[in-house]
Amino acid sequence: MIASTRSFGKPIKVLDQLSEAISNYVARGAEKIRNQNSYAKAIYVFVRTNRFKEDYYQNSMIHTFTEPTDDTGFMIKTAKQLLEEIYIPNLEYKKAGVVFLDLIPKNNIQTTLLPSHIPNEKLMKVMDKLNSDFGKATIFFAAQGVKQEWQMKSSNRSPRYTTKWNEIIKVS
Repeated sequence: MIASTRSFGKPIKVLDQLSEAISNYVARGAEKIRNQNSYAKAIYVFVRTNRFKEDYYQNSMIHTFTEPTDDTGFMIKTAKQLLEEIYIPNLEYKKAGVVFLDLIPKNNIQTTLLPSHIPNEKLMKVMDKLNSDFGKATIFFAAQGVKQEWQMKSSNRSPRYTTKWNEIIKVS
């Protein structure tokens, strides 16, 4: 399985913002799936409010794909449909995420005679290549949003000395 989940920088009440967040998590997870040459057989979407408040709410749904896929656009569409079913208006959502389940290698896929969805592999390859060459989110799906006001705050984050070259300590 591959999970992509985060807490929000501020609580979200609006379905559109929650949908943007879920779309971003799907895109991030789908890219990881393609990087390991796999397909996902199912997707799990969840939402949560603040667990320390009285109106605590959490819910989730799973969708099993007819044919395993790594197509970001198709998975975003599916995840948004699941989100609409578990979303309750006027609640302040604090966290959401997606989990891709039952991953299988691309070379082990069994195709059907009449597929319900034909993945756009060329588009996914081009998107991954552009984002790899020119930086993260160079090209993305409109469903992922532009402003992303829901992003987690990271102003108090510790330096990442072991993973980011530009944050390595300089000794003079």
